[in-house]
Amino acid sequence: MWELFWVQNSHYVLEIFIAFLMVTAGWIYLDGWMIERKARTLTRSIGFFVLTFWGFLSAAPNGLIGLGNINQEMLVDLVGLVGFGLILASLLVDPIPVRPGKRAPFFFAWLLEKPTDLALIPPAIFAPLKTGFAFVAPIFAVVGFLFTQPKIWLLVFSSITAILLYLHYSYGIQSEWKYFYRGFLFISIGLAVALLGLFQNSSNVLLAKLAAPNGLFWIIEYIFKLIGAVSLGVWAWGFIRFRIFPQIFSSFVALSFLIFVLTTIFYTGFLLNRTQDRAMEDLETNVKTLEFALSKIKESAILAARIASTNPQAREAVRTNDKEAIFNNLNALMFENETDFMLAVNKGGEVMMRAEDRERYGDSIAQDPVVWRALDGKAVVTIQSEEGVTVPTIAIRAASPIVDTREDGKPEIIGAVVTGYLMDIAFVDGVKKITGLDITVFANDVAAATTFTLPNSTTRLIGTREIDENIIGSVLTKGERHTGTASVLNQPYLASYIPIFDVEETPIGMLFTGRSQASILAVASDTLRLTFSLSILFMILSILPLAWLARFITHNQQV
Repeated sequence: MWELFWVQNSHYVLEIFIAFLMVTAGWIYLDGWMIERKARTLTRSIGFFVLTFWGFLSAAPNGLIGLGNINQEMLVDLVGLVGFGLILASLLVDPIPVRPGKRAPFFFAWLLEKPTDLALIPPAIFAPLKTGFAFVAPIFAVVGFLFTQPKIWLLVFSSITAILLYLHYSYGIQSEWKYFYRGFLFISIGLAVALLGLFQNSSNVLLAKLAAPNGLFWIIEYIFKLIGAVSLGVWAWGFIRFRIFPQIFSSFVALSFLIFVLTTIFYTGFLLNRTQDRAMEDLETNVKTLEFALSKIKESAILAARIASTNPQAREAVRTNDKEAIFNNLNALMFENETDFMLAVNKGGEVMMRAEDRERYGDSIAQDPVVWRALDGKAVVTIQSEEGVTVPTIAIRAASPIVDTREDGKPEIIGAVVTGYLMDIAFVDGVKKITGLDITVFANDVAAATTFTLPNSTTRLIGTREIDENIIGSVLTKGERHTGTASVLNQPYLASYIPIFDVEETPIGMLFTGRSQASILAVASDTLRLTFSLSILFMILSILPLAWLARFITHNQQV
């Protein structure tokens, strides 16, 4: 569970870090606009402030925010498109002042401050064309959001922005934009990798696993975003290190963000620890309840066997070997006692009739532990494993002797009744419905019945083997209960394994009960969402007071 916790919090911290850098860049350009009063500088500043909200929204837990028919993911994409669109628009109308001795590539010559003869577009129309492109960039963002996959347009806008920044750095006089363009370049690569997440519902199991949330593609995406964020931080520091106001403002904002981030992580960690402890306590309680329920099922099985073995009509049918009468009586008794199977054997252990299948009889089960014990005069109940056609089966089996009276008045055992309950799919589904836990019944180390299904399928995950040597050693070898963490379908679970004993107290299987750690996180999601949202809200609200305080300190120092 803690792995999931740190993954979620690393995502939160990185997105907040990106938001911090975006707001710093926004204030840098807003400070520049206050001096030069150019529309493109203000547009770029607004674009960075919008990307600040993009970072905050990306950091928020899923499902926290929505707007009508627009869910949180769509809202994140829309805000990101608007932010990148504004920055792209400001760069398109910002001519590149060519560095002496540099010549721009043939195709990009029309972007220069003074177009050369190499430009593809004549000088008479290149200026209005750039302005037109800048004007429609945000419109393209909205259109792309409404009618296509918005993540593709996020990648396109970010990539074009990175290209324009590269031209400014390589061919213009803004040599300090080296880390600026690299930041957007790595963020663009991260957005490209994020597109691979669209394959998380692929029918290809390996591809779906790689594209799943918190999977390999997700990790690669955030590695590139982290590199991009660090590059933007280096660029921002290059601007603010010689200016007092941005230094003070950025320091205040960074300290504020650090306090809120640490508070959120420590509080959510404490909350998660309490939730995990409570989940373990609930699991232990449910396991004890399940053990008690199994003992009651065994009592019901032995009671049903005794009722059937003492039934006068059934006893007479066995004594006279009247198979039709045996079938009718056993069938009625099986439905009356609601057992899954019922059969009668003679004193030699030969099956006389099965209530669930009248065509199967005549086979010998004299070596069955419950049968020979019943023929020895004992009523017994146990849990047994039998080989099936594809997977083994586990059943609670009870047997009781059929006792008749001889002519001399002495009792005589003439056979036995065997009945019980299957621990099959219906059994595990019933347990899950009551407890809310996932259940797997193992015959030795092979799953015979389970509530787990294959991803995107209704096929039960039966026939698989438990490969954890610690679990096998504790449960099947030592006959002890094992409680801890387990991996099912590559997902972490809090689990308890109970040994299943036969009539001779030998472990013949296991009963798994568990709860997904992701579901435990979901239990605490409301509080976690409230914590994240309040932290983000306080961060946003703190920006303006911190800006005022930084400007006040700067003004007093200058005076």
